[in-house]
Amino acid sequence: QLLRACALAAAAAVVGGDFAPVPPQRLGLRGVPVAEVDIALERHAPPDASAGAAVGAIAGGSRGSTVALSGLGGFLSATGANVMSWSEHQVRTAGRRWTRSQNMLFALACTVLNLMGIFIFASACAMGGAVATVMPVQTGFFLLGNMFWQITLRIKHYTKNMRLGTLVLLCAVAQLGGLGPKEPTHLDVMALLSAPGAIVWTASLVALTAVAVVASYVYWERPQECLMKLCSFTAVVSLTTVIGSSVSKCFGLLSGTSLVAAFGIYLVDGFFCMGFTVLANKGCDVSVYIPLQLSSQLVINMFTGLFVWGDAAYIESPREYALVYVLCMMGVYILSVDLDITGRSVRKWQVNRSMLSRRDARSKFFAKMLQLSDAWAAAQGNRVVADMTQRDVCTSALHGVLQLGTEEEHISKQELLCLVRRLLHEHGVGPSAAVVRWLEEDVETYGWYMKRDPAFADSLRGALSADDRCTLPALHACEDGLPAGRMVDNLQVPRGSTSTAAAAAFPCMGLCRARAASRQ
Repeated sequence: QLLRACALAAAAAVVGGDFAPVPPQRLGLRGVPVAEVDIALERHAPPDASAGAAVGAIAGGSRGSTVALSGLGGFLSATGANVMSWSEHQVRTAGRRWTRSQNMLFALACTVLNLMGIFIFASACAMGGAVATVMPVQTGFFLLGNMFWQITLRIKHYTKNMRLGTLVLLCAVAQLGGLGPKEPTHLDVMALLSAPGAIVWTASLVALTAVAVVASYVYWERPQECLMKLCSFTAVVSLTTVIGSSVSKCFGLLSGTSLVAAFGIYLVDGFFCMGFTVLANKGCDVSVYIPLQLSSQLVINMFTGLFVWGDAAYIESPREYALVYVLCMMGVYILSVDLDITGRSVRKWQVNRSMLSRRDARSKFFAKMLQLSDAWAAAQGNRVVADMTQRDVCTSALHGVLQLGTEEEHISKQELLCLVRRLLHEHGVGPSAAVVRWLEEDVETYGWYMKRDPAFADSLRGALSADDRCTLPALHACEDGLPAGRMVDNLQVPRGSTSTAAAAAFPCMGLCRARAASRQ
């Protein structure tokens, strides 16, 4: 009503010279619907009229309020999720044992914060915010809040890709306030929902939700890595979230019995959404679930705005609007370090095309595997290869498999750690000169720390046996970055050094030089 009064006042300034609201009959528009009068007055209002400027300011302020509220709702929801995540993280890593009252307090805090986030988001929709605009904003602030709490509470280390993905998503959703649909103040909800396209889309959402609920029950006992379990819970949470956001938009547009029915649907939908969110966080791999759920939610929400709310008629720049959604999905995809749909598909395709037993390798990685198999066959089962040439061949083949496997993601970080654990279990996990040498020569961060705290490097070397210490260079040789082949020749006690490791290395220096000479 306020926007209508401002538009009429602008027209009155042109027609009669005053700013009093003018009825349609005075303008010769008797019998024309009020909505069409508003559109006509808005078209003929002068661009520099003060009332027109007031209309723009009010509309802009309303959009800013809905965006701010949706962002606050996303941050509160992220806070609630991390309350439970932190409590489980403490149990997993620190061995904490919470009492029953403490667990109930964590659950209550998580529920209250999530309900506050949902309520604030629903308020943003009820204030007139387009669902296709406020949903990505809520998603962006949810991810930002999640990154903030995960880093602050030291629950998870965010890699470069995860940080970059969050910032890309935030930059993308920041554009939706200006590119999103500019919906009119009043929408005929019943007319929109009774359209054939809206009926088909709404029925599809409800049917898919029911199927996803049944599938989640069937696959609940499966392990976290089960793809069907992940997709089932993702579908339930995404679909119920989109349905709830559309229902909440009706709160400011309905009255009477229709409003009561909308509230009832929203409560039932919220019950399913909240319950399955808690179950998904407990039973699925959260590092994959959250990005997958948010990206699918954005896509479903965009199509809901087009098919149900007629957003296509209110979008001024459809191409830019679509590209912003593409950026949103790319940002969420970058966030998910363990989710690589394209790479996984390519690797499976390479597996299905290769047959190494017939020496048919259809990728560089499998060609390296063939080279390793041939090198090991030539070694005739000997773990220690005496022949220098054959040893170089085995070393090169194994290095190629590991290097190419990690570059092309055939070997993950977790699988490489499993290899290290198996080798340490086979050769012993006690003090190792190889591990110390690896730290000093190959780990950049440890090299920085050695310069800051050489006493710790001395103490770590002091845990080695005397023979192992003889094989290591002096600390100042590592700090000077000498090549590995010359470190034994440069072994000497630093002048003025009183460390335990240096004192232990000095008596056996001659023995080390003798061993080096015999190896040459």
